Amino acid sequence: MRIVAGCIAVLVAVVPVGFWQTKKPPSKPTQDSAKQSKPDFDGWNKIKWGMTLGDAKKAIGGIDKIKIGKLDLGITLSAGAEVPQSDRYNDMDKSIAEVELSCVVPDYPLQNYEDLKLLLIEKYGTPTSDDSKPDGSVTVHRASWVFPSTVIVLNMRVLRSSGFLELTYQPANKKAVDAL
Repeated sequence: MRIVAGCIAVLVAVVPVGFWQTKKPPSKPTQDSAKQSKPDFDGWNKIKWGMTLGDAKKAIGGIDKIKIGKLDLGITLSAGAEVPQSDRYNDMDKSIAEVELSCVVPDYPLQNYEDLKLLLIEKYGTPTSDDSKPDGSVTVHRASWVFPSTVIVLNMRVLRSSGFLELTYQPANKKAVDAL
């Protein structure tokens, strides 16, 4: 009797309660729930879509350069292509349509591109698209992230041993995001 009671006590202690019950498999997320659970980024840094260019400049303290990793990137704020070129950077009452961070990379452009891409992956996750292709005498490397409110594009144009890097943040086109 003692042995049987001891065995039952061991079974109760070792076997988790309800192990014999069947568990329902986890439900698969629907397309709608996947869209709802996707993180969102509504601008860049302290700049939010809908701000005027003047408010955006104030939000970042008027700085025109930022260091990310080993790169010193110039900051350009734009009201977008719909504004005439002559007014694009001067009309502080227009809503911001793009933040561009860019620089010339004289040495090791691909390594600098990959380093920056890794930093972006740490922050934003896996890119929505990532490719490289020749374009005349240059090779274009491009990675992009698409979120409900923002599209982020990392672009590097490499000619021989130097390159030009652009990192742009733009408000998302709702139709394009819905198509994904």
